[in-house]
Amino acid sequence: MTIVLAALRRAKLYRWGEDVKGEKCWKDRGTGQLKLLKHHDTGKIRVLLRVDKTKKIRLNHYLQASVELQVNPTSDRTWNYITNDFSDATPEMSSLAVKFKDPESELPSFRACPLDFYVRSSPLRVVM
Repeated sequence: MTIVLAALRRAKLYRWGEDVKGEKCWKDRGTGQLKLLKHHDTGKIRVLLRVDKTKKIRLNHYLQASVELQVNPTSDRTWNYITNDFSDATPEMSSLAVKFKDPESELPSFRACPLDFYVRSSPLRVVM
């Protein structure tokens, strides 16, 4: 059983990867509602994002103490972090960027929600 801790507004997800020419760039993964889900029995918190139209899972990972949220230096609406993403067939370490529409309303809640619910056992590091 899963409990929804926070359902944030829409966010756009990017993953650092190679394009068709083999050049490194931010690849658009999709736009959807970002959710923080807590497992009833284990207490683990999972981050989930499904694309609005197709409902495909584009972001699926557990919050861990090693996750370090960083504000993107070029956009005050974007947070960057590196984690082990399980949204594809095989899990892989990914550098991700989550971009919100409005920095005043979404960034504080994205930063605060994981910290409020996860700080009891192992705190996340937030780099400003």
